[in-house]
Formats: sequence, structure tokens, C-alpha cells
Amino acid sequence: RHLIDDRDLADLVRIKVDMNQPLEAEGFLNKMRQPQFAVCKLVLGAWHNSDDFGQCERFFESLLESRFHEMLGVEYYLMMIHSMPKWRDGTMFAAEKYFDLMEKSFGEPKLSWFHAIFKACSHFQDVNRMKYWCERLKYHKNLVPNSTTLQLIAWSEELKPYADRINGIVNQN
Repeated sequence: RHLIDDRDLADLVRIKVDMNQPLEAEGFLNKMRQPQFAVCKLVLGAWHNSDDFGQCERFFESLLESRFHEMLGVEYYLMMIHSMPKWRDGTMFAAEKYFDLMEKSFGEPKLSWFHAIFKACSHFQDVNRMKYWCERLKYHKNLVPNSTTLQLIAWSEELKPYADRINGIVNQN
């Protein structure tokens, strides 16, 4: 029987992505003998734009479990964290899980990672998680939050002291 080669399948993936059909795109990706990482990224982007958090997370998790794990740069984890508020059923748990995976994979966290987490906490109005992440940020003395990040932290009266404390630590250094 005639087998379609990977280049043709990659073209079919691109066509389905352009047509906003992530499930069909993923189907063609799965038929590839040696899928290229760039093609996987296209499918992830299509799921990401689809507004289907469950499917997007499922596909992202499959990439994390695959041999492409090392190739997934920080920006893809951040994309998932930033997407939590966009998806109605996105949760802080998922955002935190990606942060922890990033820390495990890439080492010392960056301020932009915390900023993404603070944004999710703020969106979900989760005061306790925000306090927890403020405490975690304090252990990284080299990370200096800017005024935008401090404003993000202090969205509730209860959290203003946390923002002030972090700002105080920053000003002491």
C-alpha cells in the first residue's frame, strides 16, 4: 500500500491548523513516522487557540511525556500558565504545576514566571495562593519585582501588606 511521507503529512497538518481544525491536524501528526518538533508546535498552537482547555492540556502533557520534552522552551510553559485565565475551567493547580515543571527543567525561576502565576492568582481572586506565591518569591532575593508586578499582587486589601513587604525586601538590597 502507498504510504504518505512525513513531508506530505506535515503539509496536511499545516492546512488543518490554518482551518482551525486541531483534532484533524493532530490526527495527521500522529501518522507521521518521525514528527518534527515544529509540526508539534503548530498543533499545540492550534489547540491553544481552540478555547478547549482540556484538549490543549492533554496535548501539551503528551509533548511533555514525549522525546520533545527537552525542546519545549520556557515560552510554552508560560503560554500555558498565561492561558489559565482565558479558559473558564483553567485552574491555579494547573498553572502551579507548570511553574514547578519549569523550575525542575530550567532551574532558577525568572520574574516573568512569577508574574504569570500572580496574573492567574489575580484572575481567580485566590488570596491564599497569592500569599503562598509571595512567600515563594521572597526566597529569590535576586528577583526584583517591578511596579506592574507589585500592583498585580496587591489587588485585594488583604494582599497590600504582602506587596509592601516584597517591595521592602527589594529596597533593602
